[in-house]
Amino acid sequence: MNNKNLSANTVFHFTNSIDNLLSIFKNGFYPQYCLEDIIYLIQDGGDHLEYAIPMVSFCDIPLSQIQYHTKKYGKYAIGLYKNWAKKNKVNPVIYTYQKSAITESLATNFLKFLENVCPETGEQIFPLLHYVKPYEGNLWKNGEIKEKNVRFYDEREWRYVPSKIYGFLSKADYLSKESRISKNLEMIKDISKYLTFTPNDIRYIVVQDEYEILDFHKKLVELTKDEFADNNITLLTTKIISMEKIIEDF
Repeated sequence: MNNKNLSANTVFHFTNSIDNLLSIFKNGFYPQYCLEDIIYLIQDGGDHLEYAIPMVSFCDIPLSQIQYHTKKYGKYAIGLYKNWAKKNKVNPVIYTYQKSAITESLATNFLKFLENVCPETGEQIFPLLHYVKPYEGNLWKNGEIKEKNVRFYDEREWRYVPSKIYGFLSKADYLSKESRISKNLEMIKDISKYLTFTPNDIRYIVVQDEYEILDFHKKLVELTKDEFADNNITLLTTKIISMEKIIEDF
């Protein structure tokens, strides 16, 4: 068996426009609040239990498989080496389900926190919950359900959550566009929350169509000319590939 094919050496972050992709090169990655369902903590069934936390999400997938993910998360992507992810404490999430061995332990401690039996438990359990995700569930984006019954396990998500957290948002606050945007802007103003990278950290830059490459190339050169040396800018531009070409060749 060829072990090289079992795991990609790249984590991809997806976005839905060239402007957003260029913004990453200008500003780095910054967290945004995302709604998470912790229904797995409800061991006897019942309603969803949802709250929003700030994060930047990546997928640990081979280049040949990213087409599936572009349908959900955007037609543009940046792929970075996994060593960069580890250096910046980007962590694989734990996928679980109701009544699993992990969730039974989490649920017990979460209940102690809610009942104020052990208040300090919250300081221990919430950092862990930020990296736990249901095996499957509804996909939320920009305050709306984008797709139901998504098998999140297939995404092999890696996640960055700021070590200093402003606090989570209730579902009601997340669904309020004004509240969600306000909280996201608070984080954007705090440069310590940004994830930065160098041209050597990048493995792929993905645009949607082949005809977009030249225009993106020009904009990228103009945007980064004061940030990177000429040889690094040249290195960056060699990593641009179109989704169109990936579908044809992989």
